Amino acid sequence: MWMPHQLGYGTVKPPHSLAAGSRFGRYRPEEEKQVRKVQVSVDPVLEQLKTLWKEHKMDHTKCNQTDEGNRYYLAIVGLLGEKRIRYTPQDVEGFSLAMAEFQGERTFSHAIGYFLSALINSGPSRRYTIHTSHLEKAPSFIGYENVRSIVIEGQGGFGVGSGMIRGSIHVKGNAGNQAGQDMTGGKLIVEGHVEDFVGLGMMGGKIHVKGNALGCGVGRAMDGGTIVVDGDASPSGFAIDKERGTIIVKGKMGDKQGIVMTEKGYPDGDW
Repeated sequence: MWMPHQLGYGTVKPPHSLAAGSRFGRYRPEEEKQVRKVQVSVDPVLEQLKTLWKEHKMDHTKCNQTDEGNRYYLAIVGLLGEKRIRYTPQDVEGFSLAMAEFQGERTFSHAIGYFLSALINSGPSRRYTIHTSHLEKAPSFIGYENVRSIVIEGQGGFGVGSGMIRGSIHVKGNAGNQAGQDMTGGKLIVEGHVEDFVGLGMMGGKIHVKGNALGCGVGRAMDGGTIVVDGDASPSGFAIDKERGTIIVKGKMGDKQGIVMTEKGYPDGDW
């Protein structure tokens, strides 16, 4: 801030000094005040979960192999018990928001879903919320072998609810390929649309798609359970190798308006 020159003996008074003094004279040096320090709190539980993620990676050369995913999931479950990390559903939700900093890693989209599933299934509560809307790509395999109740605020990604045993998964957005594959129980609800092979190889439980299932292979190799599609479905690869279970399409499927398929096949007429 510009301050007026102090005048002394022999000092030449600058032009317009009176005007300047009248304009800025009201500004006085502020009294010294104590500066409040900004308190930056670090969540110790969140840091523990982030450290666990950083120190234990999935082999990127095998990340597309289902067996490798299962081994990674079991390894994280074991480490959570070994390290005795105490966490709450709020900690898991917080981690799901913080995981954006890792999304540039090579195995992120595959491994993070198994990691979250291990946290949820090993956790102390029945209900969990996961956020995915802030990510560039939705994680795969959220709800792997699920036994809890999960709400996914965002997209479900590839293989959401894969191998689900019981409980529920509610996806507020869309889901990727193979939603609910190999599930044996529980309920998967998708508010939006699903892509290819929804219910692939499922043996039990229920999948409810409130949008469309326009990808190929709805109910492929299905051996139990129920798939309900409120919107339209693609006839391409529909229920190939299906042995048991029920598929209900309330919208259009090809040239048909609504259809029900059970172990006995299609009924006569439209549904």
